Amino acid sequence: MTYQQGPVPHRDAFIKIVLVGDPGVGKTSLLVRYTEGKFSETPMTNIGPGVDYKTKIIEVDNKQIELQLWDTAGQERFRSITDSFYKGAHGILLVFDVTDGESYTRCTNWNRDIERYLYQRPNTVKYMVGNKIDEKRERMIIPDAAKELAEKFEMSYVETSAKDNTNVEEAFESIAREIMRGESFEQQDRNVIHIRKTQPDSTKKKECCGKS
Repeated sequence: MTYQQGPVPHRDAFIKIVLVGDPGVGKTSLLVRYTEGKFSETPMTNIGPGVDYKTKIIEVDNKQIELQLWDTAGQERFRSITDSFYKGAHGILLVFDVTDGESYTRCTNWNRDIERYLYQRPNTVKYMVGNKIDEKRERMIIPDAAKELAEKFEMSYVETSAKDNTNVEEAFESIAREIMRGESFEQQDRNVIHIRKTQPDSTKKKECCGKS
């Protein structure tokens, strides 16, 4: 996958990916790290009205794809996320902080919202993201527990650090490729645990591609 800087004369498709999760888990930091290559030690939680989004042009299978990456812009603080935020989403990144047990527990509530707002889009690709893995001493949620919850939600799982830029590109690019190629796509990313359904009533299958 390659990038193209600046405006492009043509795009073959656009993908809308929305990031959800509790305040302070690092959603905005992940977006800024991925789209601008920057990280700030100052908390980046947005408090402005409405939602915000960033864009990035990538190339997938020789196609120019515009990623539209939507952030809650602090509205999760006021319980004001509505169906308009989720409308048309091709992918969901449900982010929690591995050092914050409450943000992990509340993933269940976020998943309930996702299911409610996207019930008409059953093929939306969903990832669960454990962020801030650079804070090893403060870590509260172990990978196996997070993977188990992701499997329950029928989501793929990836761990990231916006600070260290660990797996940030992998998270965004992996979900983009999976969206573009559909459910039959055989994922090769080593840092993502994939949960996929082949049929509506089939047994869930987990592919583990972690580093050896």
